[in-house]
Amino acid sequence: MARAASDLDLRSVAILICTLNRPQAFKTFVQGVGKLELPEGCELTLCISDNNPASQEHGYIKSALEGFKHQVRYGYQSERGYANARNESLALGLATDAQIFFITDDDVIPDPSWIMEHLKAFDDSQAQIVCGAKASHKRDAQENLAVVDNVKRGVGTFNLAFRRDVVSTAGLGLEFDKAL
Repeated sequence: MARAASDLDLRSVAILICTLNRPQAFKTFVQGVGKLELPEGCELTLCISDNNPASQEHGYIKSALEGFKHQVRYGYQSERGYANARNESLALGLATDAQIFFITDDDVIPDPSWIMEHLKAFDDSQAQIVCGAKASHKRDAQENLAVVDNVKRGVGTFNLAFRRDVVSTAGLGLEFDKAL
């Protein structure tokens, strides 16, 4: 469903996701992404970093994406580890024209308003990074948003969005620390 809920002039956003041995959770996640509300005229690209011991591109990933209406970029990261997988998904995202990147986990079911609420927070605050609290089915999505202008200790990456400038080489060029 397309809505105009932001003054941001967005043409494209990307969701960066890693997957490792969770075929049912990944399928449910993809179904949730298919229900996300987007600003009118904005395209979404799902950037998948496969961190399985052997590529699942033609296994559970392909079957979960059947009928998926958005663009997909796939990458296989054979070097195990959360940071390696996240950096792979980040590289996939940077290869798109997305202006804002969203990160969550493959065992999360995104609320349909997830992207729109984060975009509203970007618009209202002019922040570079927006992170949300762990979602509760009993709480409104707006209540779960916490806007920060830098990443603070303890902020998880299951509900995080940031502007392209934070990670592009023309901007800050940040990536996930492989030592962690």
